[in-house]
Amino acid sequence: VSHVGVEREDPAFGRPTKPIGPFFDQADARHLARQRGWTIAEVEHGQYRRVVASPAPQLLVELPAVLQSLATGAVVVAGGGGGIPVVPTGDRGLEPVDGVIDKDLVAERLGSAVGADNLVLLTNVPEVMLDFGTPNQRPIHKMTLAEAMQHSAAGHFATGSMGPKVEAAVSFLKNGGGLAVITSARYAQSALAGQHGTRIVLR
Repeated sequence: VSHVGVEREDPAFGRPTKPIGPFFDQADARHLARQRGWTIAEVEHGQYRRVVASPAPQLLVELPAVLQSLATGAVVVAGGGGGIPVVPTGDRGLEPVDGVIDKDLVAERLGSAVGADNLVLLTNVPEVMLDFGTPNQRPIHKMTLAEAMQHSAAGHFATGSMGPKVEAAVSFLKNGGGLAVITSARYAQSALAGQHGTRIVLR
């Protein structure tokens, strides 16, 4: 289980967007919002869910343990689901906060912190698409860091799907990583060899 430090002043806490938990009808949603102080949003017609913040990950609390385990040759699984968001308290403690941290951004933080050569981000499609969902959609097999940033700025990658993966890939390269790959689990190995997937490289 991984605890991930976030900033209490993160602007995301002022605009919760991540749906969690069960669906409610409008009456129950309004009742729970009043009773528990929840923020509720209509996610489908007539269906409501609680929404929470998605703050940016800042530090991995268990990083020293991860590094120690890696030094023994162990395979370490960490940062699952984005981890548990916590904020530091005045007594050097940690206070859990309601939120969902993006798992791709946590993967980048972890990969950069351990000095990984490659970052593989898995999704349900074989490669990144430009103009996704339009008649002009087309796969992109390789992007430089500059091209990835340019396509992101042009709005090609949706915030709730491919956007965080490309953002994580860009951050990984900026922090010294050698290669970031976005692909499906089926093609993970061959994507690293350049046969499938989308490869993001420095130049």
